[in-house]
Amino acid sequence: MLFRLLEQGGAILINTGSDIKDTLNSGIWIFQTLIQNYRYLDLLRDHLIGKVKIKNLEWSIDRFHKQIKQGQLALVWIGGNKFINRGIYAVIEILSDVYTDYECDEDDPYDLSNEPYEPGPAVKIGIKYNFVNDCLLGSDLKQINGLEKLTILTLRQGTVFKVDKSEWHILRPIIERKVGHCI
Repeated sequence: MLFRLLEQGGAILINTGSDIKDTLNSGIWIFQTLIQNYRYLDLLRDHLIGKVKIKNLEWSIDRFHKQIKQGQLALVWIGGNKFINRGIYAVIEILSDVYTDYECDEDDPYDLSNEPYEPGPAVKIGIKYNFVNDCLLGSDLKQINGLEKLTILTLRQGTVFKVDKSEWHILRPIIERKVGHCI
């Protein structure tokens, strides 16, 4: 299970107004989920129409445990076997440092994983910008000069990928056009 729904009710959009330059200095990440393990597309769609009120989510971390910190940003990449619309669907804020998650939410309606739950490293996240209906497709990103070596495009295994400064300088204005303002 890559992440799990922790709470329903309360605020939907988390926008702390934190300075993106400070976040860049500490790290920008891509967090990947696979459609065969979790219905994140449905979660994002439900979030947009107000069907589900999300306070925070939990995301399992498979690497970079010491580098991922509260206050950083991550781009949500949805991928999976035979999923042709791989790409970035949301921007999330990391709301906690990495910790060991010992709880399993067996009532998570979006979880498709049949694997037994094992405690492991995780962070709490909040959806900052949701553009599920107008995502940034991986096939389009590959065509952009400077993004052809983006780690999610060249190394698809894992849940966490680092975005370097030069890649973020290219991605940031593209995402800002999606969300309609500076981030």
